Amino acid sequence: MSGRRTQTLDENAHLATFEANLRHAVERLSTENIVGLIEPINPVSTPGYFLNNYPTDRVHYEHFVSDRSTSRGMIAEETNGNTVSLIEKINSPYLKLQLDVFHMQMICGNLTNSMQKVMPLTGHIQVAQAPHRHEPSCPGELNYEYVFKKLREAGYSDYIGAEYSPSGKSEMSLTWIQQYSLQF
Repeated sequence: MSGRRTQTLDENAHLATFEANLRHAVERLSTENIVGLIEPINPVSTPGYFLNNYPTDRVHYEHFVSDRSTSRGMIAEETNGNTVSLIEKINSPYLKLQLDVFHMQMICGNLTNSMQKVMPLTGHIQVAQAPHRHEPSCPGELNYEYVFKKLREAGYSDYIGAEYSPSGKSEMSLTWIQQYSLQF
């Protein structure tokens, strides 16, 4: 985890420290043949968390570069420490993205395009319904039937983590696994 920002360090100092720590971790991970994951976390759930963006910030900026009045373009221009840029810069098979669909929705939305862009660097996927972080079958912003279809089409066939707070009893919150034809 990248941790929270502090008032005593600027953004560049945070990024340099995080990158140095990841490089050290990757050296250790490689000796054990273990893949490490980094996960952006949305600022609504965890205010002040350093790693709180996806590469779609850059994508939005490039898309809106001709329209300087677009708020998303202006936000993207100010974003430092892009998660995917950091993974690409370190360039190690022992460092991957943990794609949490809930956080991606809360950070940038546009899931179809956003997921497609990060899939080559993704090492693990987690799911929960936005905005309340309940099981995927709960009413909310996300159509998980579509999300799982897109993940399959992208070639993802590994484990999917369920990181959510059940809306009711835990055993009842697991019915989505069968509902969306997932296998374990």
